[in-house]
Amino acid sequence: MKNIAEILAHCAPGKAFYCVFHPPGQEPSVDFVIREKSAVIAGFPQNPPVSLRPALIEVGGVAAVVVMFRIAYDPDRTYETWWNYYRETAESPFEIMAEQGQINFHFYGDSVERERVISVIADHEINSFFGRVIEHIHGMTGWSAIEFELARNAIYRRYGSLDALWDALFMHLRGN
Repeated sequence: MKNIAEILAHCAPGKAFYCVFHPPGQEPSVDFVIREKSAVIAGFPQNPPVSLRPALIEVGGVAAVVVMFRIAYDPDRTYETWWNYYRETAESPFEIMAEQGQINFHFYGDSVERERVISVIADHEINSFFGRVIEHIHGMTGWSAIEFELARNAIYRRYGSLDALWDALFMHLRGN
């Protein structure tokens, strides 16, 4: 398996993904890894607020989960991660997220070295969201990685831009 630096070396600034970390002597945690320009990272405030917007979007029998986050309320610092429940992994990041108490955001800069970690408390909403997703998906038929990619592409076409998807998730969270 590749390490994070090898993966990030092929990522453009603005790319984010989640990863299961195993800190020594602690429970595993799902953290976010972000490739960004060093100047952008240096410009973050000391303790920036982090806004999280998770959603489950069903397309053609596939339940695509997207977790978007924004740093310091800045629309130019909006990141997306896509979660496929049926991705082959040894452990379920969904189950870990349903219970973990803190979320870490690891920012890697121009030299693909970690330059900043921002930590926030995982609130009840994010934990319960993942708990509900697990229950919902257990009632569905599985899907392939290709079907997941097709569903994600359909979502991109539906919303047209990252900003439009961010706004749609806000309405989704409000129940509209």
